[in-house]
Amino acid sequence: MAFFKFKIESYKVTSYQYSTWDFTNEIKVLSEVMPFGARYSAQLIFEKDNSYQSDNRLGYVKLPPASKPGSITEIVVECNKENFPGFYQILSTEKPVYLFIAYEDKLATKPANSHFIFQMQLSTDTELPGDFEK
Repeated sequence: MAFFKFKIESYKVTSYQYSTWDFTNEIKVLSEVMPFGARYSAQLIFEKDNSYQSDNRLGYVKLPPASKPGSITEIVVECNKENFPGFYQILSTEKPVYLFIAYEDKLATKPANSHFIFQMQLSTDTELPGDFEK
């Protein structure tokens, strides 16, 4: 098992529907710049059907070569549609917000050079009761 946690610098929300699909919400988050200029970019897709959950997986993480400074780690997570309001509320009302990803050590073949994600958490720092960001 491997994992990482990063502070979210910004996010973008998109809602869309195609003629043959159910309504889908998507949140894209970008980390702060990490050492050596690296960043994490995560796409959280909230839809009715999740192609990864049948395998007890949430999505995948595609790590760039370690020798490539300034690179972006690509993360795709398929979330339950019902969880969108909670995730959006945390992102829009709290700060700072962190994303934690735990993934398998073993390389997956699809997509190539990726690792399957089995846990994701969106969290804040420890706060005092009744504390609400202004």
